[in-house]
Amino acid sequence: MESNFFARLLRSPFFFAIILVIFLFSAWSLVNEYARRQKIQNQIQTEQAEIERLKKENQTLSDLIDQLRTNDYVEQEARSKLNLSKPGESLIVVEDPTSTAATGQQQPIWLKWWNLFFDDQKK
Repeated sequence: MESNFFARLLRSPFFFAIILVIFLFSAWSLVNEYARRQKIQNQIQTEQAEIERLKKENQTLSDLIDQLRTNDYVEQEARSKLNLSKPGESLIVVEDPTSTAATGQQQPIWLKWWNLFFDDQKK
């Protein structure tokens, strides 16, 4: 009697429907899990690329810091920006002969502003 019950159960449409629902649910879960894993893998690759970019940028900045800390660079900046010189050296400053300071004529402030806003636009 029991084997007859199981045989009827296996051939029944209700059992087939339950098995089909379980199979579809499992397939849907598997597809969702695969999509989630792909999304995570893409995020990992993106983050690894960002890490590599930041490592390169960090190395570039470290190299720049090392260069800026050298005595040659400090001396060059002191000479060019601060007009400093070593003891025993003479500093020569060449002025632009077309500037108003070199000709001794001082422009009024309103003319400087006018030239700043209107005359430079022609160039």
